[in-house]
Amino acid sequence: MTDITASGSGEAATRATEEAAFYHEAALNAAWTGSRLAIGALSFLFGAFAFAYFYLFSSNGHGMWLPSSTRIPSNHYGEAITGLIVVSASWAAGPGKLEQWTLLARARALDSSSYIVAAGQADPGEPLASSAPTGVGGSLVVSPFGDVVAAAGADPQLLIADVALERVAKARETIAVLRNYSAFANPDKAESPR
Repeated sequence: MTDITASGSGEAATRATEEAAFYHEAALNAAWTGSRLAIGALSFLFGAFAFAYFYLFSSNGHGMWLPSSTRIPSNHYGEAITGLIVVSASWAAGPGKLEQWTLLARARALDSSSYIVAAGQADPGEPLASSAPTGVGGSLVVSPFGDVVAAAGADPQLLIADVALERVAKARETIAVLRNYSAFANPDKAESPR
């Protein structure tokens, strides 16, 4: 650093202010870079553990890594505590596409015994300049019994629907999809109460 006392005091103050601003910005950039490196390292660590788990799981010959008496939780257990699932998509336009979107949302509500909020990309109404896909709209809210609670058309609009979470418990008692789930086929077990 050069000696700034030989110059006028105004120039020295300006230079000191510029230096302070530079060091402040450098410290902020260092903190930002450090946090990005930390997030990257944690992501890599998580990815390494996930890879190791799935690699070992796939090469679990003769139950040497995971004993056969140990049961791995299924994806259905996550659905068992979920009462509302939100799905967003751009379902491509075409003949019968809106009916497919509605049917799949209703089927997902039935097999998960949860409310489904299916938000579909609205139809732009006119051809776009780009080749980006356009949606058919048809956003809907479906009850755990597969009934459509609220539905939107092809145009953009706001849907407001009442969701009764006690219907989730009733659907799970009545339909019993999750209760009947098993990793192995049990034909004598798969029936809903009458």
